[in-house]
Amino acid sequence: MEKIQNRIEWVDALKFLGIFAIYLGHFGKAIGKLFPFVFLYHVPLFFFVSGFFARSTKKPSLTYYKDKALQLMLPYFVFSLVALIYFSVINNWRFSQIIDVAWRFLMGIRNNLYAETLWFFPCLFIIEVVHYTLLKFTKNIYIPFGISIILFAVSQILLPNNPVQKPSLFMNIDSAMYYYIYFAIGSISFPYISKKFTLLSQSEKILRVTMIIISILFAFICFTKGGEWLSSKTVSFFPFLAGHYSAIYLFSLLPMALIIIYFNIWLAKCISKIGIFKKMGRETLIFCGTEKVFKNIFLRLISSFGWDKSFPNPIVTIIYCFGCLLVSYYMVVPTLNRFVPRLVGKKPYLAGKLS
Repeated sequence: MEKIQNRIEWVDALKFLGIFAIYLGHFGKAIGKLFPFVFLYHVPLFFFVSGFFARSTKKPSLTYYKDKALQLMLPYFVFSLVALIYFSVINNWRFSQIIDVAWRFLMGIRNNLYAETLWFFPCLFIIEVVHYTLLKFTKNIYIPFGISIILFAVSQILLPNNPVQKPSLFMNIDSAMYYYIYFAIGSISFPYISKKFTLLSQSEKILRVTMIIISILFAFICFTKGGEWLSSKTVSFFPFLAGHYSAIYLFSLLPMALIIIYFNIWLAKCISKIGIFKKMGRETLIFCGTEKVFKNIFLRLISSFGWDKSFPNPIVTIIYCFGCLLVSYYMVVPTLNRFVPRLVGKKPYLAGKLS
């Protein structure tokens, strides 16, 4: 039991780092060099960590599909409805504008939603269902990984619109094809990265320490030089890859994201004993679902006390971002968990304990 508890602690801390990076990224250039940096890994990190426990098919298929729909799709429509009502009132939308935004929510296409982060819910639902179904039939954790590579290639080569630049399919089917590879890698790698350091052999300890050092240095280089340096280096070494985004992605951008994710795993284990980070990490779906509405309300509230809505430097923005999460955690999260847990993907007896 102790081993499981320790494992959950750092996973929760990792999820906090992920949602913090998501929130930061939406402040744009106000966070300085962190803006291009977090976009190298923050979305892949969430799919990666979502795959950690996707290794069992003991639950009956219909029960699993139903549970996932209640956990992800029901909150998606609830949060979408709340955002639609709130912004239609605040912005005094005409009926045609309300219908347009409502249709966007029904389609669920990334980059086309008025509340940007909500696309993650249907995309993760599709990935979870596909992964479970593949495991159910194949009984082999590596076959879904192989299929994830094929789906990624299809998303980059055969689809009329590349989901990286222009996602276009209903409920983010194309984005699911693109991000599934991170989910599958997370599922495969979790037993290895979760193994306690004291239980490793001497050679495994040396390897892990080496990987940690490399990931720290790599993250620092990516932060200072930006995300283009590795892809440009890849093209300079292999000129024939120029113009082939899918190949460049596999050889540079995918490894880059995974290495920075490993850096975040190390960082999560370092902060896993800090209670507030673990607690907030358990509520990432609520943070994700309420971000757009909450940030708007919170900014309006503090502006009434004289805040001029400007962020003079990245430090102020980072502090403000953490403040948003903190206020949401102590005000929004407990309210939703207590009064409408099922509508936000929780079972009543688990509300406030697990995400």
